[in-house]
Amino acid sequence: MKRVIESIIIVVSLLGLLSLYGCPYRYPKREFPIGEFPDTVCNLLLVNSEYDDINMDLMEVNCANFLVFSSNRNTKGETYDLVTKEVIFSWDQVDGEFAVRDNVFALDDFLEKMVVASSTKANEYGPLFFIKPDGNFAKYYLFYSDDESGTQDVRFFEFEKKNNLPINASFADSIKKEKNTVGFLGNTNFNEGYISFQANMYPSYETYYYYDTTILQRLVYCSDSSGHYDIYSIDIPQNIALDSFLRLQSGVAKMNLETINSTSNDRCPNVNQNFMVFSSDREGGLGGYDFYYSIYENGQWGKPVNFGAPINSAYDEFRAIAVKAAEYENDVLIFSSNRPGGKGGFDIYFTGIDAMPD
Repeated sequence: MKRVIESIIIVVSLLGLLSLYGCPYRYPKREFPIGEFPDTVCNLLLVNSEYDDINMDLMEVNCANFLVFSSNRNTKGETYDLVTKEVIFSWDQVDGEFAVRDNVFALDDFLEKMVVASSTKANEYGPLFFIKPDGNFAKYYLFYSDDESGTQDVRFFEFEKKNNLPINASFADSIKKEKNTVGFLGNTNFNEGYISFQANMYPSYETYYYYDTTILQRLVYCSDSSGHYDIYSIDIPQNIALDSFLRLQSGVAKMNLETINSTSNDRCPNVNQNFMVFSSDREGGLGGYDFYYSIYENGQWGKPVNFGAPINSAYDEFRAIAVKAAEYENDVLIFSSNRPGGKGGFDIYFTGIDAMPD
């Protein structure tokens, strides 16, 4: 573990730039010490293709932003697989320039192998990736849904990364054998997916590599069991391990989030502490699926608010994630849309937002 930490510190010093969560330049004159994401909607050209690129998740580990998303680029427009890309959002404290760059330093190829292991002849959607310390090692989780059984079920990989673990060509095959299904979200009559965890804090670099004070309080997901898509919440018991909870087959109370849901389709929830963003095709939007957000206060989710233009458009906006950005004036929303002007089909976009509570 010590060697992993030392390696990360070395890489950070080489990068020497301000990423999504900080990493300040060490130039003598910092005219622009606080970063700012553009308030215009920007195509994330670095990761997009002529095919459909949707359903992203992002996790930051010391200046490298691991973006995982669904794409049908590998099958030339047919089934969707998970794809990963490392990117850097940077802010120049000297000239105030914001940029998106390729991450030339591969900090961790473990996620990439987990993504490869998820690939089947079916469709893989809505990834969620995070790391939790496990003793002296780190436990990696990759969640997603696939329609291998005919309807979407939630799958996950959990793997403990040890310092001497060989990452070779056959490693993905060994992981593939460890695929799990979240039993209480495996109803073959309906579609369940796009899970997210409501936690007491947003995981940070220190959380991943030094100590863990994050408490996963609720699991949030969407399902069409009511005849259309609604968003549901499940309280996570604190007296059992996360792995044991995920393997429960029954006895789990699922709560319909009535303050959020409508008679239309409400899908793809993503939760960051007390802030949720989701997609809905309810009346009153700008067209197709729009993004809405809700804030958790006094034990319940508040009335949804439409993000409005330019985030929403007359086209479909689908699966967004909202990310807290320390050292920035605003936060960032990353999402997919089939609006005109992209590389083709659905593309991934990002924009700065001010809607998240402090």
